[in-house]
Amino acid sequence: ALAERAAAIREAHLATVLGGGSESQKLAFVATLARDTDLVAALHADGLPGDPGAARLAAETVLRRKARALDAMTETLGAVHHSGDAALRAKLAQWKDLHGQHATLVLRGPGTLPRPAWLLRIAELQSQARAVEGELSARSAAFKGAATPVTLAAVLAALPAGAVLVELLATRRFDAKAAPRQRLGAQRYLAWVIGREGPPRLVALGAVADLDPIADALRQAIAHRRPQEEVAALARKAGAAILDPLRPTLGAATHLIVSPDGALSLLPFAALAGADGRAAIEAFDITYVSSGRDLLRLATRSAPREPALVLANPAYDDSGDANLAKPKAAHPRA
Repeated sequence: ALAERAAAIREAHLATVLGGGSESQKLAFVATLARDTDLVAALHADGLPGDPGAARLAAETVLRRKARALDAMTETLGAVHHSGDAALRAKLAQWKDLHGQHATLVLRGPGTLPRPAWLLRIAELQSQARAVEGELSARSAAFKGAATPVTLAAVLAALPAGAVLVELLATRRFDAKAAPRQRLGAQRYLAWVIGREGPPRLVALGAVADLDPIADALRQAIAHRRPQEEVAALARKAGAAILDPLRPTLGAATHLIVSPDGALSLLPFAALAGADGRAAIEAFDITYVSSGRDLLRLATRSAPREPALVLANPAYDDSGDANLAKPKAAHPRA
């Protein structure tokens, strides 16, 4: 219960900083949460592995924090910013300014202001930001989707039928009984398999030091076009280490939505093979996301501003002359 309260408080702080801080402030603040994320993950993995509440807390914490700074810097409500509605862009600028003032005031503290006046100013900025946020949400589906708090329930609602989300995290072990400077241990990969039925299911895949070389060997073999027998053997080895431990939790799923982490972000999960040599792509549709939060964005539909433009039937054997090549007859099935 205390961990849930702490997570809610940290999420409020995170939303404040990411809403208006600079790039360096965002990265620095997110970095301070790494140890806390390790602790929440360990609470589930090592302390309460069979507790549904600990499972939900851990999964929701990972969904909220993983790649969060990257999202804030690259997305920043780009759909609104690049819209053709000048009034909407002005409202967005006002919303960012209010969040920037709020973040600065919270991070710097009262300073020379009396504490009651400082708290009153924070409350005023929060109220003004919420009012502008309401206007933006009413006028922009993109803003509403990006501003909606990330919850496990919301991600589950956005999960396609027949799919499970495999949320991977490279996290450090945490031993609360060790000396303060020895509490954080070696990194390991944990996976939360999130489906519509039951709480998130935890799978401890193993040490990062053990799995990264296996994943890298397969990737290098594919990239350098090593002999087929060598690639197949490495695919079976990687499948045994990474995919096989997940299989008991997948149920009847036919679609894997994979959110990788660490060096596993470079691994083609579709190439992982079972003991029979059958590749994962033969059994599952596989989609990659940076975080399960992406499902919330994908569920937000907005009308296109312009009709689609389709270019087809390219003349690949064009000699490259300055004059345009004479168009060839289209293929009957084109």
